Amino acid sequence: MIADLNAALVKLPQYNNDPEILYHYCSAATFHAIISRKTIRLSALRSSNDSMEGEWYDSKLLEAIRNQTPQVPGWYFTQKSYNARAATLGLCLTEVGDLLSQWRGYADDGRGFCIGFNGRRLMELCLLGGQAIKVIYDEDEQEEFIRRAVAKQLQHELTDFIDEITKNFAFAFKHPAFAEEREWRIIHEVGYERCDYLAKSTNLSAYQDISMNEDNLPGLIAEVIIGPGNNTPVEMVRGFMERHGFGKSMHGITRSHSSYRVR
Repeated sequence: MIADLNAALVKLPQYNNDPEILYHYCSAATFHAIISRKTIRLSALRSSNDSMEGEWYDSKLLEAIRNQTPQVPGWYFTQKSYNARAATLGLCLTEVGDLLSQWRGYADDGRGFCIGFNGRRLMELCLLGGQAIKVIYDEDEQEEFIRRAVAKQLQHELTDFIDEITKNFAFAFKHPAFAEEREWRIIHEVGYERCDYLAKSTNLSAYQDISMNEDNLPGLIAEVIIGPGNNTPVEMVRGFMERHGFGKSMHGITRSHSSYRVR
């Protein structure tokens, strides 16, 4: 079972220093911003590359409801409204460094970088009351968990239970097609009034930057991998890192071994 539905607070198990390194793929511009500004950005998950972000969970919830009751109950709409009152911001990470699908999808088609963070140090910097969860891809597990959650909610009038389930699991479930990513997420729920915003072509997108200080830097970044379509010399990346206070305790800076012809 994904989580104990009878627990006082139903949540996924949190990151516990395994794996030791968690990787973040990004464009060259984002890499430059992270290092030069010494900030890590939590971005709105609904604005990510996956158009089904949050919607996959919702589709499974509706399916479970319709399988157990003839009419969609009012609490379904209540929990949607409840969880739309704040921005869900996150940092997406993976267990796998130098993965071709990640280069293509999240690092400017291989032109970017992959930053290997020390997981424990990253959590000390970024967690701050949020969650650090491993994404669930197994569809059978997702459906069984939601089926039981719906059955329990149908026995109650108050919506506190399903509100919390949606808040803690809506961005923890993804389509099985993404399983290769082996994703971890740092997730924060942040009031819209406390967010910063980017203007995109058709909408505003919320974000929040977390600043690193001199105490955070040692050991925070364990390694950097240069993308298969990125021509920056290794020694230049090393100099850039050291120029901004990183690099002294890094394991290394390497080039990707992925065989990929950048389009």
